[in-house]
Amino acid sequence: MNESLEMSLYGCAALERDIGARAEAAGGEISDEDLALLVQAQTTSMTKLEGLCGYMQYLESGIARCSDEQNRIAAMRDRAERRLASIKRFLTPYVQEQRAQLGRPLTVGTYVLSTRKSTVVQVDEAAFFGSGQPPADLVSRREVVTPNKPAIKAQLEEGRTIPGCNLKENVSLQLK
Repeated sequence: MNESLEMSLYGCAALERDIGARAEAAGGEISDEDLALLVQAQTTSMTKLEGLCGYMQYLESGIARCSDEQNRIAAMRDRAERRLASIKRFLTPYVQEQRAQLGRPLTVGTYVLSTRKSTVVQVDEAAFFGSGQPPADLVSRREVVTPNKPAIKAQLEEGRTIPGCNLKENVSLQLK
């Protein structure tokens, strides 16, 4: 009987099937030995199952904490990026003025502040597209083709055969 203490959840289920088959063969009677073995295996199995449920709950809470931490870090990064952009926006005119007066980049301790010019295109899309069809060389087209899964599911459920498509039934475990 000691071997049931080391029995896995699957082993317990197999033992239940074996004892059930033996009981059926004996006209529905379960021997005292089989009953004791079954009770011990089920008790061990339930303890293991409870431990497994606890571990699943621990993992789920860890995933939630990771998600919360990712959100916290993303918010912290966004704040830092906004602060940096704000500082640069207010500091740029000063650095430009100092460069114009000095004729060289501004040196502050070990830092060298300078500016550079760049050109970007700003497009008011409402005005750009609203004025008629723009020339083809001034637009780019990107077409993304993806399967319409709800429509495919509806047609498969109606019995239609669609190459490369089938219905797959999933079973998910919920821990509450």
